[in-house]
Amino acid sequence: MFLSSKVVVRTKKEEGGDDSWSSRSYSSYDTRLQLPDNCEKDKVKAELKKNGVLYINILKTKVERKVIDVQIE
Repeated sequence: MFLSSKVVVRTKKEEGGDDSWSSRSYSSYDTRLQLPDNCEKDKVKAELKKNGVLYINILKTKVERKVIDVQIE
């Protein structure tokens, strides 16, 4: 399973008056990550903060540990 994220940022500034000017910018970020087998794929959460940082939470599944007896000769 892959996690795909795309972030698009658009800004526009305009000022009026005698020295009139305007500015526009556009940028995007696109990435794909392969999720590990030991994660809860249905509980993946992503949050884009106001400072532009994208946080992605991926929970690991609980793994049962097995104890194996090994005979020493």
